Amino acid sequence: MEKKVVKPVKRYGNSGGVYLPSSWIGGKVSVELVDEPPVPERDIPMAFAGNMRHVIGAFIYGSYARNEQHADSDVDVLIVTDEHMKSEKPPAQLKARNYDVQIMPKSRAIKAAKRDILFKEMLKEAKPILNEELLHELVNQKTSGRNIGFRVDFARSSLRIMKSFLDLDEENSGYETAYPLVMRIKEMLLLKCFLEGRKYSLGLLNDVMLKHGIPKSDIPFIISQYRAFRDGRNPENKVLKRNNALILASILEEVIKDVEKQKAKKGY
Repeated sequence: MEKKVVKPVKRYGNSGGVYLPSSWIGGKVSVELVDEPPVPERDIPMAFAGNMRHVIGAFIYGSYARNEQHADSDVDVLIVTDEHMKSEKPPAQLKARNYDVQIMPKSRAIKAAKRDILFKEMLKEAKPILNEELLHELVNQKTSGRNIGFRVDFARSSLRIMKSFLDLDEENSGYETAYPLVMRIKEMLLLKCFLEGRKYSLGLLNDVMLKHGIPKSDIPFIISQYRAFRDGRNPENKVLKRNNALILASILEEVIKDVEKQKAKKGY
């Protein structure tokens, strides 16, 4: 009798593989690629073929740059153009393949690298598809720390709003709650890493949640809810456990305080 399973391909050293049922041991299987993974080095030039003369830099950042991507991870891409690119709208074929593309002229990229620490940290982890020299130029821009206060104030404002929602809901929270809380926690962890001279990773976010009492089995669920809302998708389960939402709020409050202490210590 023919049997069939569909499973994601996972990394095993320098190769990829899938787990199969133990009852299949001793049998033979055929492997077919039914959903090709993104290949940025190929997909980006193809998508921008008609405007390639205006593209002066292309960089991957986020989970793919850190080699932490999962099956539902977006491929985060920054496209830097000259001043003559007519449209900053990402090509539809990239969005359909889970690419999250930012497009900006070089002048704006330089300005952002000088003014926004989170943008600068994003550049530090980026991998070049096109023009490594431009990436170094952006990373080497001297960045002002003045916007740290703005980021902290914005995080505090988000925290107050989320707390008010949680006070109204005495049982469970909608999955929408996971998005602003996780996003602000990530931003504050990025700032904390910058101020402490460390590198951010998804593992750090997971460790913080685990340390504060979120069950290990719930963490992938919370991250998937965050990504679903970020990407405009509907998750299968739209309920975030109230206790986990309260823990996320307490994590955000604590990390904000840590950033404020480091900010004062560094003189920003």
